[in-house]
Amino acid sequence: MKDFGYSKAQEQYDRQLPERYSRKPACICSGCGEEMHLFDRGFRFDDKIYCDYCVEPITLTEEELY
Repeated sequence: MKDFGYSKAQEQYDRQLPERYSRKPACICSGCGEEMHLFDRGFRFDDKIYCDYCVEPITLTEEELY
């Protein structure tokens, strides 16, 4: 029984990388240089953009200040 190239087409489709690997970055992190994409979490500080890994929110305590 002939499959008219269906198995080869299915094999090519299965080997494709997911879309998330082919997206173009929206910007570059000013801290580590990592690519950032649309809807990634980031922080703006002094007109620079940082990724979630370079900046972490903290609660100020006396230990943090001294």
